[in-house]
Amino acid sequence: MAYKTTAGERDQDLCIAFIGAGAVNFGGSENGPWDHASRLESMDGVRVVAIVDPVVDKAKQVLETRLSSITAHIYRQCVVYSSIDTFLSETEGERIDAVFIGVPPLSHGSLRHPLELRCIQRGIHAFIEKPLSLIPFSEFEEYLETLETARRERGCCVSVGYVFRYHSGVKKMRELMAARSGVVMAYKCQYYCSYSRMVQPFFWDISLSGGPVVEQATHVCDLARYLVGEIELDSVRSHVVSADEPAGQLVAKQPNIHDVDLALSPSKRIPRVTASHWKFRNGAVGSMLHTIALHGRRYEVEVEVIMDGLRLTLTDPHSSECELRVRFDDDRVALYKFPSEDPYKAELSAFLRAVRTNNSEGIASSYLDAAKTYKFTKVISDSALTTKTN
Repeated sequence: MAYKTTAGERDQDLCIAFIGAGAVNFGGSENGPWDHASRLESMDGVRVVAIVDPVVDKAKQVLETRLSSITAHIYRQCVVYSSIDTFLSETEGERIDAVFIGVPPLSHGSLRHPLELRCIQRGIHAFIEKPLSLIPFSEFEEYLETLETARRERGCCVSVGYVFRYHSGVKKMRELMAARSGVVMAYKCQYYCSYSRMVQPFFWDISLSGGPVVEQATHVCDLARYLVGEIELDSVRSHVVSADEPAGQLVAKQPNIHDVDLALSPSKRIPRVTASHWKFRNGAVGSMLHTIALHGRRYEVEVEVIMDGLRLTLTDPHSSECELRVRFDDDRVALYKFPSEDPYKAELSAFLRAVRTNNSEGIASSYLDAAKTYKFTKVISDSALTTKTN
């Protein structure tokens, strides 16, 4: 079974391991507000006992930086491991309460790379960053079944990082939609990536990242399911602007990325634009637009829900400038702002609370539910490829 805290132990520190020493776990120079470690450091009752990354020098540098900070005490017992095998074997018999898995999708989520599965089989609770995998969903289903069986047998809490589900703006949307007691008519979402500072080579290789819908637009695709309901997957239709088309030429790539991108075979270069539309099972229509076009650091994200007499538009839920604009049926418009919102911290708090109480009710995105979003994004991506081929 997973480690279960007793009444006398619930005030003890949780023993945490990070798998992946990159930006999602430890922040860095890349675009985006993600940085799980810094948020955990602001919470009481945690100790980081391991960092696992095959690039050992990078992991050691991360640890050294943390040990020289004001939160050094959290890392006093931390050890760097080069692989999941070494980590699990050398900590056998030791208390590891939870792992935070933030690695490229190529490195986990399959029977060939069963990183999270092995932790769960050990009885360790797991927080897993999206996307869940890279493999075709038909192959992923076997892995999903194996992991879910292990999770039930070991009693583990598993949370997937669909962070917008924890945002107060999204909660307000759900509240207003429920009060309306009607059926959603339409859902529209857009995710505009700022690419000029995108320095990770793997992002530009669809065989390593899964492509921009699986890797990035997955957040707004997940909100489609969370706000409206399940999708009729057979209805999904998509179009792309490919890297080799005139409209797909990018002028602001970093020099090293420019070379990496051009060296890839056409089938591996990520599309610059993906436009998709579909029907929900409840009859509503949905659409999504993802672009790799903006320069600078700031992404632009927006989701919109239309009901009879109600329009809700949420902009930039990843930033402190997030706004929810609501138009009611009497022409009245309400504007909600969330200047101090940190949904990343909220999702981590919910996960740690689940670990401490052995109760997953506060987790908004389970592995089983997140798998449905993964399937949806794979269908969008595959639909685009099929449309282009035809």
